Amino acid sequence: MLKGGVILNSLKDARQKKGITRKELAEKSNIPIRTLESYEQGLRCLNRANIKTVLTLASVLDVEPDDLLN
Repeated sequence: MLKGGVILNSLKDARQKKGITRKELAEKSNIPIRTLESYEQGLRCLNRANIKTVLTLASVLDVEPDDLLN
């Protein structure tokens, strides 16, 4: 998402706050690391992801699903 000229990436922010790497998130969520990279780099939109994907990521990162979709 773009806000004031700055791209906001809730997934990356949540992952970093949790203190885990993409690789660790991939392993814990069973989501391919390339998919996570695509979401974090803005190449794919997490808002269009399967709800199961969003719920899994939210659970692993200890955040609400809506927090990842901002």
